[in-house]
Amino acid sequence: MGTYFIVDSGEPAAHAHVPLHPNALYTEPLSYLPVHIARRGDLLHQLGGQSRHSAGVGATASKGTVFPAFEIEVYKIAGCMDYPCYPDGEISAMVHPKLQDKDFLPLNPRDPIFQTFSGEEILYGGNTTIYLAFINEAAYYEKKVAFAKMEKHMFSIPSLQRE
Repeated sequence: MGTYFIVDSGEPAAHAHVPLHPNALYTEPLSYLPVHIARRGDLLHQLGGQSRHSAGVGATASKGTVFPAFEIEVYKIAGCMDYPCYPDGEISAMVHPKLQDKDFLPLNPRDPIFQTFSGEEILYGGNTTIYLAFINEAAYYEKKVAFAKMEKHMFSIPSLQRE
């Protein structure tokens, strides 16, 4: 899994250029802007400490530097899906095994999303394809949240010239 750009507003900011052009700080291209990201050591290592240094990139770029336009895939949080529960409030099903570790992949109408403890499948009843994130995260189990539902969008980021 890579780093993803998750937005909660309709337009990405111009600073979306920063993680794509950290010339002196990171030598490999990044495809996504980390906005809402868990502080994970393995990802911080992959980013080469970028999250600590990205604010300085603009200051170090030469005057007149042009950052080209690009397309970026973003995910907008559309809500959360709770675990199914018995009338007494106890969770009655688990996330379907086919979804485990499948963050940011499409979930289509009638795809299985839960499996009851007796083995029955519960299907996604929505009318549109969605994308899931934070699937079966232990931190949300106490709140009975199974995963976040995301909408996938493409944005065109205009070129930017440092003045």
